[in-house]
Amino acid sequence: FYTLTPCRVADTRGAAGPYGGPALAGLTSRTVVMAGPGGIPPEADALAINVTVTQPTAGGHPTIYPPGVPLPVPSTITSPAAQTRANTALFGLADVRAGAVP
Repeated sequence: FYTLTPCRVADTRGAAGPYGGPALAGLTSRTVVMAGPGGIPPEADALAINVTVTQPTAGGHPTIYPPGVPLPVPSTITSPAAQTRANTALFGLADVRAGAVP
């Protein structure tokens, strides 16, 4: 591992944009490019990430997965309504370089 300064790659609470809002809706997906923001070099092989859901209006289970593949069965995190939950995950950068979050 090579340590980078922690950064927020995407925050759906913020203004609309490629790394921001709007908030994710159920049964939708969004592509997030991981290399580049926060100094993540494109030649990186893997990422250790933290996925946080905060104060959702309904329970859910966001899943990070590469584009072009069926939605995997296991979720990245499961969150009940109105509660904040966080989970860490390790991914090969090819898996999340254009990963989507439903």
